[in-house]
Amino acid sequence: MKRKEGAHTVVDIIKELFYSTGKTLYQIYRESSSGDNLDIETFLKIVGRYSNNVLQDDDIKSAFYSVCKSGNKAGLSFREFEGGFKLAVP
Repeated sequence: MKRKEGAHTVVDIIKELFYSTGKTLYQIYRESSSGDNLDIETFLKIVGRYSNNVLQDDDIKSAFYSVCKSGNKAGLSFREFEGGFKLAVP
């Protein structure tokens, strides 16, 4: 995932994507998470649905893993999800 100077990262793009839904991050997280963690396959589906499958799976996975703090990278807790994808609105 290369980027030019001044270009947005995929994490930034996903932040803006989630913000544009008008839903809270908790609503987005809960609509697809069946437990305490959001796994990579479910995350791919969520981002794919909201982006109309424009983002590449490899880029989405990179964003997921950059936000995931758990040792085995098996899933995102809501705290990780919110911390990684919350858009700071001025």
